[in-house]
Amino acid sequence: MRISFDFDGVLSEQKIQNLATLLKQTDAEVFIITTRMPLMTDDLKTVAKNLNFAVDNIYFTNGELKYLKTKELAIDLHFDDDPNEVYLMQQNGILAVLVSLDVVILDRFLQKIKQ
Repeated sequence: MRISFDFDGVLSEQKIQNLATLLKQTDAEVFIITTRMPLMTDDLKTVAKNLNFAVDNIYFTNGELKYLKTKELAIDLHFDDDPNEVYLMQQNGILAVLVSLDVVILDRFLQKIKQ
């Protein structure tokens, strides 16, 4: 299975990193597909390295739709926080999951309260 993650607001979050780690254990091939420019990569590269993502599996769309890259790469499952991207993928036969930033923010808030 080929699985991709958006970075900002998705794979940048610890909960999604935990999910990515579990999915990698199933021998899934994982990718990062982001609308970022290739120059904006320090935090992304750190996460990718920590999760043992192959450098060749990181794609920058330079502001273009991620849907096009998921189609090109024959992605089976994609995680994203952009409802428009998710909709486009779903309309074109790619299983896409909308990651809600509200849930991530709420989780961060609850973690701070516990401290």
